[in-house]
Amino acid sequence: MGFRLEHGEPVGKGLRRIAVERLDDAIERLDGLADLDPAETEAAIHGVRKRAKEVRGLLRLVRPGLGDGYGWANRGLREAAAEMASLRDAQALARTFTDLRRSMGDDSSNRVELDALQRVLDGRAAAASAAAVATDDPRVLRCREGFVEVRRGVKRWDLPKGFGAVADGLEATYRRGRVGLRVAREDPTDEHVHEWRKTVKHLWYQTRLLEPTAPSILGPLVHRLDDLADDLGDDHDLAVLAHLLEGDGDGFGAGAQRRAGIQLARHHQNDLRHRAFGLGARVYAEKPTAFVTRMEAYWRIDRSLGAEPRAGTIADLAELADRPPRTVERERKFLVAGPPPLVGDGSRIRQGYFAIDRNVSARVRERSGWASTMTVKSGSGATRTELEWELVPEIFDVLWPLAEGRCIEKTRHEVAVDGHTAEVDVFGGPLEGLCLVEVEFDGDEAMTAFVPPAWFGPEVTLDERYTNARLAVHGLEET
Repeated sequence: MGFRLEHGEPVGKGLRRIAVERLDDAIERLDGLADLDPAETEAAIHGVRKRAKEVRGLLRLVRPGLGDGYGWANRGLREAAAEMASLRDAQALARTFTDLRRSMGDDSSNRVELDALQRVLDGRAAAASAAAVATDDPRVLRCREGFVEVRRGVKRWDLPKGFGAVADGLEATYRRGRVGLRVAREDPTDEHVHEWRKTVKHLWYQTRLLEPTAPSILGPLVHRLDDLADDLGDDHDLAVLAHLLEGDGDGFGAGAQRRAGIQLARHHQNDLRHRAFGLGARVYAEKPTAFVTRMEAYWRIDRSLGAEPRAGTIADLAELADRPPRTVERERKFLVAGPPPLVGDGSRIRQGYFAIDRNVSARVRERSGWASTMTVKSGSGATRTELEWELVPEIFDVLWPLAEGRCIEKTRHEVAVDGHTAEVDVFGGPLEGLCLVEVEFDGDEAMTAFVPPAWFGPEVTLDERYTNARLAVHGLEET
């Protein structure tokens, strides 16, 4: 299940369920590290740290009801995540600088210096990526031990019933966010902005848990908090980069290239903070008590009247046109010949087609851990037009029945292959036994140059029988 309370689910039972699911996922990722290629390790570690942050946000929500149990659990998660932080910092630093240059453009006056700094950062990232992480790495063992210990404590939680289990924690989180915003605006140091960022993340996690009580209202708030947390996260990455360049002598090259990198990072931070302060002022416009009173009202309405009725769906669908989509998909598809190097349970997908007209299809997809989407595709073969939008759950629920009889279900695993991400789809239901792997590319040159590994089977990119739309309607057709 997702990171949200289900309708009618007792709050204590639901929060324990979510915490255990997140911790189990983190432990499973840690146990699978030894089986990963070095290139896949960064994503796995990122997933472990993300799970720790989610559970810490949940802990803050129920903190008043945990008593002394909060301190050791929060500390255990913080220390567990910190054990993993050093394993892939070099890749994160290089990626931050690459994204920074792409977003800001290169000033011709210091392009040579920035290119030199990029080479240094990329070299460090490559060296870190080449080092596999063993399951018996002391940092991995300490991290796993921390998650297991916190999980034992979660099973013993005895929380108050109803909204009272979360009211005080929610108010404290919102209040800290308001204070953090004020301090950061008055004195915008890296430290103050980073402290505010942490409270924003906690509120984002907590509103995600409560979103089902009023999705048409809280859904947009969740998205805005996500946007705000992303901006502040980028600001923190730039601050880390700037501090390293300011303090590490010749470790990042000559002084001129380090100064060029610092100047670029600080300039972009100013833009990020201007946007973040404006959005933050709107998110935190209410008094904390008023915010919690409103959340409790949604909770009580949901408990007394049930799930929010669908309304305004045509207008909601029209608003999707305002979101800029990606328009070109370049993809090659293969059957799977040998056992793929899968780790973990993957993510479950169900998708259905509510309109198909020759080479044009419209589908909806629900994927565990991801937002639901609506996608329109046109064309055939390796390069097609693709438009995709996120859907709030209410819109997905309207469209899904329209796809009846034209649906597929599968489990998707992501595998790193030669600098690309291969998506391995293991089909279920009527298509059980079918396994396909797809690789998406940024350009035609990369798509043409790709050499499939040995476990890839025959290529079926141009075979219309293996399009998802065709499989949904006709099943697996004989050769």
